[in-house]
Amino acid sequence: MMTDPATFTVNFNLEITAGCGYNCLGCTVDKNGANTQLEPELGDLLPLLEDIRSKGWRTLELKVGPTDLTTAENGFTILDDPVFGKIVSYFNLISINLAMLNDHGLKRLADKLEELIPGKYLMVGTPVTLKNMLNKKYMTQLRERFARFKGMLKTITFTRIYMTINVDSDSIRQFSDETFDAISDSNLTEFDSVEFVFTDVRRGFDNLMVAEQFKRVTRQFSSFVLDREKRVAGSHVFTRLVPRPQEGFEFTYRTGDLYTTITMVETLTIFDDKYKLPKPWTFESLIDFRENQYADTLIKYSGHPECGDCCYLDNCSRNNIPTLMEEASSDRCLFDIKNRWEPACHLENPERNIT
Repeated sequence: MMTDPATFTVNFNLEITAGCGYNCLGCTVDKNGANTQLEPELGDLLPLLEDIRSKGWRTLELKVGPTDLTTAENGFTILDDPVFGKIVSYFNLISINLAMLNDHGLKRLADKLEELIPGKYLMVGTPVTLKNMLNKKYMTQLRERFARFKGMLKTITFTRIYMTINVDSDSIRQFSDETFDAISDSNLTEFDSVEFVFTDVRRGFDNLMVAEQFKRVTRQFSSFVLDREKRVAGSHVFTRLVPRPQEGFEFTYRTGDLYTTITMVETLTIFDDKYKLPKPWTFESLIDFRENQYADTLIKYSGHPECGDCCYLDNCSRNNIPTLMEEASSDRCLFDIKNRWEPACHLENPERNIT
């Protein structure tokens, strides 16, 4: 077993929004990857969710994406869909994506959410660039817009904003103490956090140039995070380079299929058959799939020259990191932290993670 089943939760990411009104810098999301009409297969999640609940496990977070909900072609159609409404009823926490570049649709969205999840919890992911973090006017407008949106919610608890920063070969050049200090001082709400997303994963690694770029970027990212921790006394680590032992599973639904995820800083999904869960979807089939994936990876990499004698092999195997190494054709650790025990990657230092 990967960990004590009593601590497990199962989270789902629904990639069901089609289209987007924005072109955010560095975004590699397939905006037309979802159908404008929800597939009948979405209803197959209902008996699965009931099965999970009957086994005493928690369904905690439901993410709805991958695009901005207010400008997606089918955003409000989704909120009105009865099957989607039944799926939402199994979760206490809903996460949505909002670019928040204007007020358009926010009041309508707030009213719809109050109908859909009264008394529950809401998180919002909003894409930002490091350049915009230094723009006081932009940040002031964003802060004010979030405050207005929060005021529109009557019974829903707005728990957190995730500022999503796309990490690629362009944005990594903007990583500096100045931009990271701006993140610390953003104060969008009392509960803002940061997500770093490696956008090359969605491009796919069939293109060798993309794979090589991804490997360079991950090591540059790691180097900056570790170096900043050493240089800036009392600073927060903005992400955990070494994943925690997984206390829950996350699966991604897309166009009628369900995929297991990879956790590297944030959860990533590769839409390939090897990550696709066979039907019928049941509690046992989901957990068995992840357990077998973990065991196979642990066995395979126990003799690996880079991973075999690394103290993080078990954690990385739980989170499918070696699989991502394979996808990128890398024989080296993507973060180059084999057996390193700096505070930024120490397993026993969870309080210094703000994601």
